[in-house]
Amino acid sequence: MDKEFMLQQKIWAVVGDANNPEKPAFRVVNTLIRNGYEAYIVHPKGGHRTFPSLRTLLRKPHVVCLVINPIAGAVFLQEAHDLGIQHIWIQPGADTPEILARCRELNLDCIQACVLVETVNLANHLPFLPSRS
Repeated sequence: MDKEFMLQQKIWAVVGDANNPEKPAFRVVNTLIRNGYEAYIVHPKGGHRTFPSLRTLLRKPHVVCLVINPIAGAVFLQEAHDLGIQHIWIQPGADTPEILARCRELNLDCIQACVLVETVNLANHLPFLPSRS
């Protein structure tokens, strides 16, 4: 699985504290939305505009982006697998050996990279992303 393929998928679930402007998940979800993605916020505690699980989302995402501690992240990997969601994007800090091993066990396609960096890198190469130059 390559980064470009995953970035072409338009419906994402961002698992993390995306309502807190101090957290990386906030920047990830806002970057996705600015670039034309349909992005849902998922966090076990729920909250404002936040779903407590992947099962409760309005639409099934094409990609689940983990921006959460690896212990909580493992639960969402299992849920993604159970729902038939194959594509997992793992942000720096959420990418432990245990998370990667669990992705392999569940036969999930995973990418370890920063969405913020990759959307900038691809902005001038993919037609669906606005140019940054």
